[in-house]
Amino acid sequence: MTTFDSAPFDPARMDPADLDRMVADSERTLKGLREAMVRLNEITGVAQSADGLVSATVAQGGRLLELNLNPRAMRHDSRTLAESIVAAVQDAQDAAGRRSQELLETVLGRAAPEAFNLDSLREQLDRAGAAFTGALEAHPLGRP
Repeated sequence: MTTFDSAPFDPARMDPADLDRMVADSERTLKGLREAMVRLNEITGVAQSADGLVSATVAQGGRLLELNLNPRAMRHDSRTLAESIVAAVQDAQDAAGRRSQELLETVLGRAAPEAFNLDSLREQLDRAGAAFTGALEAHPLGRP
């Protein structure tokens, strides 16, 4: 059973004005989360190797979008070059993760989970919206 302020939630005792307020609040929250999902998809992370000869850009999910090698980077042996590439990509992934975390904390107004799965978050949002709509339609005070 859903609870608010430690009391059991009883829709029969709810004032219709309270229900309207809850619906409006929920709609605003869902709208904000949908907008955040769009913004999350636009996040990128950019980083350079310690020597500045390698730079990487990744998408929010970590997919490599761009890798730039300064011609001087080719003077390194293959192992050193590979390590520089890996370090730049990992730093870019960390940067994208931090930006995503900051966005979620801003939207949620509290600490967001450290590790999140964007697809899972979308599915949860869709399920929550469908459950809320279903509960409203089933309730006698719900909207038609």
